Amino acid sequence: MEEIIREEGGSQFTLQALFKELKKKLLLVVAIVLLCTAIGGVYGGVIVDTKYTSNATMIVNVGKEGTLVEAQGLATALKSIADPENDAIYEATATTFLSTHPDFANKYKMNKDILAANLKGAISVTTNQMLLNLKITSTFPEADSILNQFMTEIQKFANQPSTDGEFRYPLFADKVFIVSPASKPFSDAKTKVFKYMLLFFVVGVFGSMLLVLLSVLLNDTYADKLSFEKDYNLDVLATFEDVTLNEESRKTAKEVE
Repeated sequence: MEEIIREEGGSQFTLQALFKELKKKLLLVVAIVLLCTAIGGVYGGVIVDTKYTSNATMIVNVGKEGTLVEAQGLATALKSIADPENDAIYEATATTFLSTHPDFANKYKMNKDILAANLKGAISVTTNQMLLNLKITSTFPEADSILNQFMTEIQKFANQPSTDGEFRYPLFADKVFIVSPASKPFSDAKTKVFKYMLLFFVVGVFGSMLLVLLSVLLNDTYADKLSFEKDYNLDVLATFEDVTLNEESRKTAKEVE
């Protein structure tokens, strides 16, 4: 049926028109979705850095004479040592680790300040009664070694001697222990690719649907006589089929002329 251009230039949005346009552009929609999904796979696999995660546990052991409340209080106080604002513990970790792992420093062109700043955003510490649960999420495969060094520096801080030969922090002295060394790092190399493929798939679906919706909203023609009759309060007596000649038909028509 011939489509009649609306005089007022408005759009004619109906679910029927939307599904019709979707059917017409189905191959385009599928192509956009597949392209976006492929881009997501490449982005997640090549551009986004792989992250390595390792976990460890420390404990504050107050002995038989101590109480659980005391242990919890010391664990909370010890957690503050690992606060990112405490530059000393992170700088000490970076300095010691780089000095004992020269290959690491050469491989990543790393210095003390850069590594210390990186660790502040990579290491997190939570408490569970007398336990300290430590976690590192880093782009370095050596994440477990770094976390072990971090716990060692916490122990050194807790057992730090004073000038008179006594412990500087007697409340922590000989009470901080490593229960579980840093676990072997596991990477998100596979999951990140799937995650970004799924994300870009959703973007492709919504983007292509938006394209179809806009094409319907910007359409200023009548697709059926009922809509025309409703808008103009006129009866449509006849309609003509919309015939588009193909190349062969056009050649035949020219020969007849």
